[in-house]
Amino acid sequence: MSKNDTLYILDSYGLIYRAYYAFINRPLINKNGENISAIFGFFRNFYRILKDYNPNFILAALDSRTPTFRHNLFEQYKATRQKTPDDLYAQIPIIEEILTALGIPVLRVDGYEADDIIATLVTECKNKDFQCRILSGDKDLMQLITDTTLMLKPDRAGGGWELIDRDVVLSEWGVEPEQMIDMLSLVGDSSDNIPGVKGIGEKTAYKLLSDYKTLDNIYENINDIKGAVQQKLSDGKDLAYFSKKLVELCCNVPISTSIEDYKLVSPDYISAARILERVGAYAVAKSYYAKTESENSQKTENTNNIKSYSEKKDESSQLTQNSGNYKSIHDINELHSIIEEIIQKGFCAFDLETDGLNPHQAHMAGFSICFEEGKSYYVPFTSAEKDTFEAPNYIAKNDAIKILNDIFSNETMKVITHNGKFDYQVLRANGLSKPKCKFIDTMIAAWLLNPDQNSFSLGTLS
Repeated sequence: MSKNDTLYILDSYGLIYRAYYAFINRPLINKNGENISAIFGFFRNFYRILKDYNPNFILAALDSRTPTFRHNLFEQYKATRQKTPDDLYAQIPIIEEILTALGIPVLRVDGYEADDIIATLVTECKNKDFQCRILSGDKDLMQLITDTTLMLKPDRAGGGWELIDRDVVLSEWGVEPEQMIDMLSLVGDSSDNIPGVKGIGEKTAYKLLSDYKTLDNIYENINDIKGAVQQKLSDGKDLAYFSKKLVELCCNVPISTSIEDYKLVSPDYISAARILERVGAYAVAKSYYAKTESENSQKTENTNNIKSYSEKKDESSQLTQNSGNYKSIHDINELHSIIEEIIQKGFCAFDLETDGLNPHQAHMAGFSICFEEGKSYYVPFTSAEKDTFEAPNYIAKNDAIKILNDIFSNETMKVITHNGKFDYQVLRANGLSKPKCKFIDTMIAAWLLNPDQNSFSLGTLS
């Protein structure tokens, strides 16, 4: 790989929360009365990344939906945090759906936080001579900053990004990036309920780390530290090292993909824009339509298949008027009812969402299913039998597979897919019985009609 190659990693939940709370005093509400602040803010900021940095390699890291190893170490880890607001929680599956539509890999690993995934990828970047840019404002990730790994933080104005390097960390926090672990081990972190050493504040921690550089060196020289500070450090030694276990990021998360899998190829801006329109984020949708026009105009003068936003809006008035009924399903009984209705219809369109591109290693995140125009459902689910962390009303993966068997094992069913081979391989690897239904694959159909076409994504074909 070239030394100019750069991997951009989204700290997804951090950016989602930041976008939501940026509008907390004046939330953005669509015509259906739904809060879309997080969707709007997240994809407005993401558009600026695409526009200003033109990333070649990019992915979105997400937290585990199940308890992490830190919860196993410390039951009260993050226990002081307030529950995610319902109107924010409802936006997360839609954000994941749009990222998937764009072709942005979404990576989640059970038992690990997004920060650990990011740390693991930063390590891989170092080994492969990649530059790395972490899209986040989280101080916990500043421990990863080096000369080749920098942070991009959303600016306060909204829409731009502030570069955080070693000098910025030193200026704002008084320590070098590699000292952030030990600094937080001493002072603790109330946002994550990390205890630290009782009585040691930031000013004292900065002085100690300035003099002794590391936590280990502080305790090796504790006899040279005088007065009350020595006593506090002595009393709090166990808590300091326990806190360090919580603060220090894991750099060896078992990830089934590699940096090369995160190359951004022909992002489907049209599909993303249509979903943004669907939820009422029209201003952001306009940016993604414009992005399509810009990229296509650079590639070819033949733009007959790409309409301007104003032309598209006029010609799609019927679609705008019938925006459809799209719903996220979290109740297993409701899903049973939907599947029964689909079986009565005899056909459905199906699309599986995963966290990777390798069908033998990807983990399932959910699926979309549709059986009549303007009426579609998205079913996110967990990998555990019971969801015990952050998503109390998601359907368990194993339960979802059992229900899907009712469709795929039915000989009278027709299931319409796009790149259905991928979905088939992932579903089979996760316990789906051998299907007996009839498959119709629109990607294969498109290839048969025009095998010389450059792209067979749904956005391009539609």
